[in-house]
Amino acid sequence: YQAVSEAMTLAVVGGSYDLFAYAKPLGVQQFAMATHSPYFQGYGTGGRPEIKDWIGGYVFTRESDFLDFFRLLAVNNNTVDATGARICPTDVTATCGYDPRIPGTTNDPQQAFHSDPFNQFQGPDYRRWIWVYMQDSNQWIVADRDRNVATYITAYTYTSDVIYGEDDGNTGGPYAIELPLKYFLNYYHTNGN
Repeated sequence: YQAVSEAMTLAVVGGSYDLFAYAKPLGVQQFAMATHSPYFQGYGTGGRPEIKDWIGGYVFTRESDFLDFFRLLAVNNNTVDATGARICPTDVTATCGYDPRIPGTTNDPQQAFHSDPFNQFQGPDYRRWIWVYMQDSNQWIVADRDRNVATYITAYTYTSDVIYGEDDGNTGGPYAIELPLKYFLNYYHTNGN
């Protein structure tokens, strides 16, 4: 039953479904409050603490911090590309030139570590990531696909509709698509992280 209930919760929190405009943020807010509660993560409740990260992610207000996050992962993991060369030839993040935002091409030995058209890439830690740049707030939002699953779904919707141009016109425009990313991370950080 736990797997079914978690799948349903994820569908409600991260899914796209028709509700009144105020209902979706309130559901995410309730989810954040419940999963960050010590009672949820306490003994005997059946709570899994990692579920709270479904609506989480990383937010960077400086481009250098965004890049250094992934450069540090490359240095710490000694990540190598398809030719066996290290992505960061030195152990200093300041001299590392790795940038996950570079579009991956077929002749690029670091193709897996560079972004596809939807801003998805394999990180230097060999995890699956997605990034979004929110120009109006000057923020880089990064989500781990396997950890921040609801944020990933919302970020992918944004990148496919706004960045890649697959919006069918029924979503209310770019602002309506980016709004869930903002309240996901606001509620996540407000409630304990």
